[in-house]
Amino acid sequence: RAADVPLFSLESTTPLAEFDVIGITLPHELCATNVLEVLSLSGIPLFSGDRSDADPIILGGGPCAFNPEPYSRAFDALLIGEGEDSLPEALRCVRSLREKGASRQDILEALGQVEGTYVPSLYEMDGEVDRLVPKGAAPQRVRKRIFDGFADSDAWEPMVVPFVECVHDRLNVEVLRGCSRGCRFCQAGMIYRPVRERSADNIISAVERGIAETGYEEVSLTSLSTTDHSQISSILSRLNDRFEGTGVRLSIPSQRLDSFGVSMAGLVAGQKRGGLTFAPEAGTQRLRDVINKNVTEQDLMSAVDAALEAGWQRVKLFFMVGLPTETDE
Repeated sequence: RAADVPLFSLESTTPLAEFDVIGITLPHELCATNVLEVLSLSGIPLFSGDRSDADPIILGGGPCAFNPEPYSRAFDALLIGEGEDSLPEALRCVRSLREKGASRQDILEALGQVEGTYVPSLYEMDGEVDRLVPKGAAPQRVRKRIFDGFADSDAWEPMVVPFVECVHDRLNVEVLRGCSRGCRFCQAGMIYRPVRERSADNIISAVERGIAETGYEEVSLTSLSTTDHSQISSILSRLNDRFEGTGVRLSIPSQRLDSFGVSMAGLVAGQKRGGLTFAPEAGTQRLRDVINKNVTEQDLMSAVDAALEAGWQRVKLFFMVGLPTETDE
């Protein structure tokens, strides 16, 4: 800002304001100020209604797009649900109309017809019924998009390997989407339903190609609850056999306390034992029952016993503070 240099892209140093579309993921509520900062540093008007035909279309998506109203003035359109299908559709829509010289308003009206796309400017508040209603041809209700092809889609998505060490400096392979547990505090467990699994062969092939193409020596099998995958034991066994002696380490983001036994501990460990992460979430059984976290104190003790028996010496526990009905005790 001090040098009057507009925010630019990493790949080509092109100023953001010169792009046709800017897509912003909304992973959590507190990133709202970052959205405004990005627009401000780019010289793009903060609010959709102030933008001209020359300005980019600002698309939002991700978990917090499910409750988009607090952000609505900053975005031209928000993609509700999973983006594998809807994002390409939205981009094709914008490109086609840009090439025809369409106005910004025409583009927004067309985006409003792309399934799962909420265009805030096409709705207004009806005071009588106290809800948003479409002004014209926009759909009465925007329904989330679900990627039906997840199970058969390639689990290896080519990625940029950074020059600097980052927080999640490892190969990530998504093995499972959704969760059937129903913990009451979990946003992701609700919005990524239904549960879908990738096959063991798909996952193992993706890990092999990912390691070969990135040079990473750690692989994280990611999902909301990886140990719930119906083939997780087979997957871990096959990967341990495949990478034995190579120095490649397998990790699972967070293990379920009620499904982590001695055999699972050995499979997760492979050749190395770093740290394990468990999430009891609350300090008493009453509170765990309140939030529908169906694990017991015995589950925790059994999981830690299994980890120690398998050779681990470090365990990390996640807790939340400030849960409803929580007391100082």
